[in-house]
Amino acid sequence: MSSFHCIKPFDLSFLTFLLGSAIAKNLNSNQQNSVANFLEAVAQQIILINGQQALIEAECEDQPICQEIELLKKQIEILEKKMNMKRY
Repeated sequence: MSSFHCIKPFDLSFLTFLLGSAIAKNLNSNQQNSVANFLEAVAQQIILINGQQALIEAECEDQPICQEIELLKKQIEILEKKMNMKRY
Protein backbone atom coordinates (compact mmCIF):
# COMPACT_ATOMS: atom_id res chain seq x y z
CA MET A 1 0.00 0.00 0.00
CA SER A 2 2.95 2.34 0.40
CA SER A 3 3.08 3.18 -3.33
CA PHE A 4 -0.71 3.64 -3.61
CA HIS A 5 -0.53 7.21 -2.34
CA CYS A 6 2.02 8.06 -5.06
CA ILE A 7 -0.42 7.50 -7.92
CA LYS A 8 -1.06 10.64 -9.96
CA PRO A 9 -4.55 12.15 -9.51
CA PHE A 10 -5.77 11.51 -13.06
CA ASP A 11 -4.39 7.96 -13.02
CA LEU A 12 -6.18 7.30 -9.74
CA SER A 13 -9.40 8.72 -11.19
CA PHE A 14 -9.05 6.46 -14.22
CA LEU A 15 -8.35 3.46 -11.97
CA THR A 16 -11.53 4.10 -9.98
CA PHE A 17 -13.46 4.38 -13.26
CA LEU A 18 -12.10 1.03 -14.44
CA LEU A 19 -12.80 -0.71 -11.12
CA GLY A 20 -16.27 0.79 -10.79
CA SER A 21 -17.19 -0.16 -14.33
CA ALA A 22 -15.83 -3.70 -13.99
CA ILE A 23 -17.72 -4.27 -10.73
CA ALA A 24 -21.00 -2.69 -11.91
CA LYS A 25 -21.28 -4.31 -15.33
CA ASN A 26 -22.29 -7.73 -13.97
CA LEU A 27 -24.65 -6.46 -11.25
CA ASN A 28 -28.27 -5.29 -11.35
CA SER A 29 -29.13 -1.86 -9.96
CA ASN A 30 -29.96 -3.16 -6.46
CA GLN A 31 -26.69 -5.05 -6.27
CA GLN A 32 -24.77 -2.01 -7.58
CA ASN A 33 -26.40 0.13 -4.92
CA SER A 34 -25.54 -2.38 -2.19
CA VAL A 35 -21.88 -2.61 -3.22
CA ALA A 36 -21.63 1.17 -3.58
CA ASN A 37 -23.13 1.71 -0.11
CA PHE A 38 -20.69 -0.79 1.36
CA LEU A 39 -17.68 0.89 -0.30
CA GLU A 40 -18.93 4.30 0.80
CA ALA A 41 -19.22 3.06 4.39
CA VAL A 42 -15.64 1.78 4.24
CA ALA A 43 -14.52 5.15 2.89
CA GLN A 44 -16.38 6.95 5.69
CA GLN A 45 -14.56 4.81 8.27
CA ILE A 46 -11.22 5.74 6.74
CA ILE A 47 -12.19 9.43 6.75
CA LEU A 48 -13.29 9.18 10.39
CA ILE A 49 -10.02 7.53 11.43
CA ASN A 50 -8.02 10.10 9.47
CA GLY A 51 -9.88 13.02 11.01
CA GLN A 52 -9.40 11.73 14.54
CA GLN A 53 -5.73 11.05 13.89
CA ALA A 54 -5.24 14.57 12.50
CA LEU A 55 -6.96 16.04 15.57
CA ILE A 56 -4.74 14.09 17.95
CA GLU A 57 -1.60 15.05 16.04
CA ALA A 58 -2.64 18.72 15.99
CA GLU A 59 -3.26 18.69 19.74
CA CYS A 60 0.17 17.15 20.33
CA GLU A 61 1.77 19.84 18.17
CA ASP A 62 -0.12 22.56 20.06
CA GLN A 63 0.96 21.33 23.50
CA PRO A 64 4.12 23.47 23.71
CA ILE A 65 2.15 26.52 22.60
CA CYS A 66 -0.58 25.87 25.16
CA GLN A 67 2.00 25.43 27.89
CA GLU A 68 3.70 28.66 26.88
CA ILE A 69 0.38 30.52 26.92
CA GLU A 70 -0.37 29.22 30.42
CA LEU A 71 3.08 30.32 31.58
CA LEU A 72 2.53 33.78 30.11
CA LYS A 73 -0.87 34.02 31.83
CA LYS A 74 0.75 33.20 35.17
CA GLN A 75 3.47 35.78 34.57
CA ILE A 76 0.86 38.43 33.74
CA GLU A 77 -1.05 37.54 36.89
CA ILE A 78 2.12 37.95 38.98
CA LEU A 79 2.86 41.32 37.36
CA GLU A 80 -0.70 42.50 37.96
CA LYS A 81 -0.42 41.55 41.64
CA LYS A 82 2.87 43.43 41.92
CA MET A 83 1.30 46.49 40.28
CA ASN A 84 -1.66 46.33 42.67
CA MET A 85 0.69 46.10 45.67
CA LYS A 86 2.55 49.23 44.55
CA ARG A 87 -0.72 51.18 44.36
CA TYR A 88 -1.44 50.64 48.05
